[in-house]
Amino acid sequence: MFTVLEIKPYAPPPFLRRFFAKPPQPCVEKIAVRGGAFFYKVTTSADKFGVADLSFLPRAVGAAAQRIVFCGAYRPPLSAPLQLFVPRIFPTLLFVNTACTFLQAHRDRFGNTEIGIFDPDAQFQTAVHRFVPFAKSVSIYCKNPLQYTGVQNEILSSVGLSAVVCDTPSVLNACTVLLSPYLKTADGKLGTMTVLCGGKAVLAGEGIELPAEYETRRPADTDRFLYASALYECCNVLDLRDLQYTKFVPVKSP
Repeated sequence: MFTVLEIKPYAPPPFLRRFFAKPPQPCVEKIAVRGGAFFYKVTTSADKFGVADLSFLPRAVGAAAQRIVFCGAYRPPLSAPLQLFVPRIFPTLLFVNTACTFLQAHRDRFGNTEIGIFDPDAQFQTAVHRFVPFAKSVSIYCKNPLQYTGVQNEILSSVGLSAVVCDTPSVLNACTVLLSPYLKTADGKLGTMTVLCGGKAVLAGEGIELPAEYETRRPADTDRFLYASALYECCNVLDLRDLQYTKFVPVKSP
């Protein structure tokens, strides 16, 4: 579960009701998705000083108060126990799907090439095998190369390719294609991850389209990427596992 939170700006009541009107009460909805899962849509209002009292959230939505996706323009800082939802799995899934499709579509240019993988924390291990068919060589930067021993052995035994793993980024210098899913663009925009680097060109995947079933449930003014990430990671909506970024845009090299 997660919570989509909308905080509306203060709207003074009509003059004649101003002295008798009660503050608007928060609205808490449960929105169902496939498989019996659901998320909360919570709407509340700021007071005349621009402050929203969110102390009710833990009681109203339970643990989903620790996975908040903002809706609308007003997004104040949160204090414990409230927490923003930060995607950890879905961005990498999008990256892998998009990069594979891109390399396949440009196989005449990138087939049988030197592939480098920027993975300092060894979070990319299960996806490496998807790029081996395009590779003449595979070089991996990881702060602890021993974490990649199993992957190296698997690649060697299955296709006879020896992957090089090193704890210095310079191992990637000679690579034609650099896969670096954990680097963001210079503006730090969440969800825009570096997908592919060939020579001096760096391309980033951007934008996603949701199946109509989930798009119609998306509250207006909710970031589509964060919403999809929360559906996948918090509600186990596996229908989204094959999604890809909708386009590539050039960015400055990290």
